Amino acid sequence: MHGPEHVLGAWQDVSAVSVPVPDPAGHVRGTVTVASPLWTDGRTPPEAALAEAVAALVETELAARSRPAATAGC
Repeated sequence: MHGPEHVLGAWQDVSAVSVPVPDPAGHVRGTVTVASPLWTDGRTPPEAALAEAVAALVETELAARSRPAATAGC
């Protein structure tokens, strides 16, 4: 979302990228949002790659934590 697309006046000079974070069942549990000064050249802001990478890491961690713990000595 870029500047004038924002509803709130305080965000008119900001670009923001949000990426959903699903749990292992596919339900969205939240988002990773990265905001930066307004990006006006029409290209995808470079912050999008950061938001996507962090969301992927969180998704991987959620999947790891959802697996049953391995029992030692089995």
